[in-house]
Amino acid sequence: MSSVNTICYQLQTVKINCHYEEPIVDERKCLLYILQVFFSEMKNAYLETKPAYTALALMCDIGGALGLILGSTLLTVCEFADFLFILTATWIKVRASAGVFER
Repeated sequence: MSSVNTICYQLQTVKINCHYEEPIVDERKCLLYILQVFFSEMKNAYLETKPAYTALALMCDIGGALGLILGSTLLTVCEFADFLFILTATWIKVRASAGVFER
């Protein structure tokens, strides 16, 4: 009898009810239990999964990152060329005012 009580208790922990009647002894001298197991509530829960990140969003983010990196690289190259041009022009002006280029 205690094993039937244990089974019913374990089923009730997961919200499944059970009911049993007193044991029956049949003609072969076997002890039989009638155990009725049923759900306490007939509610269904449906879960729907969706991808959080689509392939299009991934391509857009990769394109944006590449554009940012290439744009900053091109800007750096232009600023470096501008710096070299100003440095060379200043160097030539200083050398010309010092008279280095006169013969």
